[in-house]
Amino acid sequence: MPALTENPDGTPHIHEFARRKDAQGKPSKYYQCRDPHCFAEYHKQKLKGKKSICAVCHKKELILDYEQLRRAEPRCLDCSQTKQAVSLKDKKDVLQSLGIR
Repeated sequence: MPALTENPDGTPHIHEFARRKDAQGKPSKYYQCRDPHCFAEYHKQKLKGKKSICAVCHKKELILDYEQLRRAEPRCLDCSQTKQAVSLKDKKDVLQSLGIR
């Protein structure tokens, strides 16, 4: 069965990927979409540069890169606590305090 191209309400479907487990319960190198109507499943290497929805807040879109694919559930910079995310949040706070953003 093919993956969804649009949601039941007519909006375009963007996958929300999460790493699946193999038969022994160990993490595999395959990610699958969490939508119950979507059967998309891809190898980790094929997902670099693809668009996904954050697995934590379920709102923001992100482009999958090496850092997100290290996690079982890829997350956006707002939900992440990496050095890059913390640095970006600090810069956004400074811009907001200056009234720029």
